[in-house]
Amino acid sequence: MSVEQYLQNLQSEACDVYLILGSGMDNSSRAILVEALVAAGKHCMLIGGEGDRRHKHEANGQEGGSKKCHAGTDLPGLRVALEKGAPQLVRERLLHAIPTIIVQLVRRERRRLMMGIYDICLDVCAKSSQGHLQDALATLSSKLSSLRARFGLDEDSLTLISQVTGCSPEDLRAEIQCPLAQDPSEDQLLQLTSQPLSLTELVWSYVPRWGGGEESSSKLSADRTYRLLVEAVWGMAEDAERVLLHGCTNQKVAKERTAFCHWPCV
Repeated sequence: MSVEQYLQNLQSEACDVYLILGSGMDNSSRAILVEALVAAGKHCMLIGGEGDRRHKHEANGQEGGSKKCHAGTDLPGLRVALEKGAPQLVRERLLHAIPTIIVQLVRRERRRLMMGIYDICLDVCAKSSQGHLQDALATLSSKLSSLRARFGLDEDSLTLISQVTGCSPEDLRAEIQCPLAQDPSEDQLLQLTSQPLSLTELVWSYVPRWGGGEESSSKLSADRTYRLLVEAVWGMAEDAERVLLHGCTNQKVAKERTAFCHWPCV
């Protein structure tokens, strides 16, 4: 089988390190194989073949003639390479797995927070219906701040992510796109969640004597409040994924620039 056919049939994702025997192929084929594996991001190590074993056997004379001869000169180097290279492989595997882990963790947190949205909506709207509108808005604003912290979008969390990944807080902040993650004011929340006036209330508000010439006090709409909380959870979850993946990518690039390969033939 030619090297080209071998590479076509090779499932390169199955392994990170390839041990290539020195015998069994010419130098040109071996060079093609190594270059292809290295281009795919794999590590290679050349192991002595039959010629090396025969040379060692002749140098040792008749000693051990009745024993199996192994490529002993390669084993110490292989052991050292494995001891030094294994931690690097573990780091690389973890860096490759981190994006998947981040998505799973963020979406698990999103499901957990969605289970409490209905109770938050009831609490906020109950305060509003009892005439405590400012308390309701303050509670809603506090819950949104809590959501930002749970997803790691508050300033303290962004600073910590910046320190760990080496990515600037400005770059991380640029990944936040959800408007509700931008710390909206209570007036903005009132506009988004207030219950619209009915046509009768709107008409009577313009009649000075009977309607009083004033609009009735604003109340929060349960439907709008619930939809706002749902949008906040989903939007912040997407922002959290973008922020963490951006920081992870930046850290991965930095690690690859400073990484040292311990595998001899690369």
